[in-house]
Amino acid sequence: MIKLLYSTDWHYTGKNPAARKDDYPAAIERKIRDFFRTGHELEVDGFLGGGDFFNSAHTSPEVVTRLGKIVESEQKKKPFFGMWGNHDEVGYNPNTVKKTAIGVMQEFSKLFTILDRTPYIFEANGMKVKLTAVSAYAQLDSHIYDEHGNIVQHRARDWIVEHSDGTPHIHMAHGFLTPRPLLDTIRHTLIEEMRHTKATITLGAHDHSGFPVTKLDHGLAYNPGSLGRTKASHEEMNRMPKYALITIHEDGTGEIEPIPCKVAEPGTEVMDRSVIDAKKEKEAKLKAARENMRVVLKGMNVKGVDLEVIVDGFEDKTRPPVFAELKRRLRIFN
Repeated sequence: MIKLLYSTDWHYTGKNPAARKDDYPAAIERKIRDFFRTGHELEVDGFLGGGDFFNSAHTSPEVVTRLGKIVESEQKKKPFFGMWGNHDEVGYNPNTVKKTAIGVMQEFSKLFTILDRTPYIFEANGMKVKLTAVSAYAQLDSHIYDEHGNIVQHRARDWIVEHSDGTPHIHMAHGFLTPRPLLDTIRHTLIEEMRHTKATITLGAHDHSGFPVTKLDHGLAYNPGSLGRTKASHEEMNRMPKYALITIHEDGTGEIEPIPCKVAEPGTEVMDRSVIDAKKEKEAKLKAARENMRVVLKGMNVKGVDLEVIVDGFEDKTRPPVFAELKRRLRIFN
């Protein structure tokens, strides 16, 4: 058999997120070390990472070097395969990674391989398994439309392995795979839309809450949730970080076992909701103030203002065409 241990969304940083009241950099470092040490205890053949290794693409060289050394020392020469998350890139653009923290780390981590759609054939114990991944990019989890508004590429495309030659296949994507429908404004893919994938194992990321091990038509899907907890939502405070032990058996079938992170503290002990509560209170006060202003203005006889007069007061004499066009547009709407 082949065994691999998966973890995602570390959000490693040298700074303390506002939602944490402990020492977050020290806490996430302990968890990353525990991830690799747990894998060695379980005698895995390699490690998988789901992206967002760093909390920011613009992480300082000191912090990048520290994580690189942690990974290299804890791997103990076992291979580590991953993909880029949106926090590892600039503007959801994979072409920017050579200028970011994760790109620098790749340069001196020889056993850290970034996967893509081209299958990487991993061999261990006389067996083979295909490894593929889709890193974060701007159109992930989004439909692609033609000029008539018809869907030409479905949002589930990056989660689907279309063909199988019988070799077990593990596929990952740093996108929002979820069992429940969300608002259209949130880019996501429903498990129901990709359940016919031919992958033996499908691993999700990006969604910090994760979802349970789910049976698909030809395999299993799972997102253990983020290793790093950076926001004090009620869901995050009540969730404990996990890893995923992936086992590919001799008959080609796959198995997923959630493995608790041994060194993670309960969210209620390390996370602070005061920032979120203060923000909600401020938003409530602003909403009340806007409503009061609306009531006051409704009872007043407010006459219109001449916007052209206002523009004249700000006119830059060195750029007359710009202000002439502005006045023309104002006249259209007046």
